[in-house]
Amino acid sequence: MSLFVQETGAPDAPVIVFLHGVGVSGWMWRPQIEQMTDFHCLIPDLPEHGRSHEAGNFSINNSVEHLAELIHSYVPDGRVHIVGLSLGAQIALQLMVTVPDMIDHVVLTGASIGPTAGSNLMTALNKLIAPLTKSGFIHHVTEHRAGIPEEYYEQFHHEQRRESADTLGRVTKEVVSFTMPPGLASIDLPLLVTVGQYEHQANIKSAVEIVASVPNAIGRIVPHAGHTWSAEAPDLFTRTLRAWITDEALPDELLPLSA
Repeated sequence: MSLFVQETGAPDAPVIVFLHGVGVSGWMWRPQIEQMTDFHCLIPDLPEHGRSHEAGNFSINNSVEHLAELIHSYVPDGRVHIVGLSLGAQIALQLMVTVPDMIDHVVLTGASIGPTAGSNLMTALNKLIAPLTKSGFIHHVTEHRAGIPEEYYEQFHHEQRRESADTLGRVTKEVVSFTMPPGLASIDLPLLVTVGQYEHQANIKSAVEIVASVPNAIGRIVPHAGHTWSAEAPDLFTRTLRAWITDEALPDELLPLSA
């Protein structure tokens, strides 16, 4: 298999596949996998991220093909739970349409539904300024805006320095042009859509749109949290994930999502 995959937990337990965001890799899920040892956790690095630079050029479709192969390899006759943040949430939505028979429950957070206005210009600008993203100052600004905890700074810096201008351009183009996958309205999978209270309004709007489009979806707002609340509030995220995939009541701290 071309994707690098970290595997943890109990081999014979239900499988959870964790899908990371842009510019990071599977390490961002460390707080969750440390607490989910009673599940079989698969944490892939997406193409051109982390240790999956040999998996071909990044695209959402390429990622879905690799992930479908991964799931079939580990669970040939069963289903997996999918967890995705940001870019990983977009890929999870596409997986729901492409391989619904391989999926059990889904948890998404920080998804963005576009296309984003000025997406072509944004892609070109991101590629142009890619060399500036290697600087420590830009790293610290990004860390602060994304809510990345200090213990992950070194890993984050390492991956930002590795990312080429071409990779950044490809990933940005995919993210800002992503639209709701056709056929999602006919997918009857249990879907939890979350968004941090302090996220950009476009992400909150996207969460509302997703919940309205999927028959078996519910939405929640995470109070006092930003885009990467899996790292900002790891215990709450893990409790939320565990509750959803085991069909238990969600934590009381979460707020209803409404238009």
